[in-house]
Amino acid sequence: MSKTLITQYYNRVDKLIQFGGSKKELSVRNEFYNLLNHYAEKRNLVLVAELPVRGTKGKDVTPDGTLKNILRLDYGYWESKDESLDLNAEIDKKIKKGYPLQTLFLKIVSMQY
Repeated sequence: MSKTLITQYYNRVDKLIQFGGSKKELSVRNEFYNLLNHYAEKRNLVLVAELPVRGTKGKDVTPDGTLKNILRLDYGYWESKDESLDLNAEIDKKIKKGYPLQTLFLKIVSMQY
C-alpha cells in the first residue's frame, strides 16, 4: 500500500473526527471505503457497498462492501466496526448470522484509531 494514500486517509479521518466529534463507524467508514476501493481497482475489482449476498444459512446478509470482479463474482467482503465494539464478538455474530466464509478475502476491519 502507498504510504501517501495511507497518510491521506489518516489525515481525512482526523479531520472528520475533529469536525464531527465522533469516531463511530458510520462517521468515518466512507474514508476506508475509498481507500479500499482504490486498491481494489488496481486489481480489476470494485467494492460495491451494501449489496445483499446469499449467506451460509441460506438467507441474505448485507456486508458493508463486496469486492466484485468483471464477471460479477464475489471476491471478498468488508465489514467495518468501530473501536467501541469487541471485535471477536462481532466476528462471532457475523458467523452466526451466516456471513460467507469460503471466499478468497474476508476481512472485518476494526476502525480503531
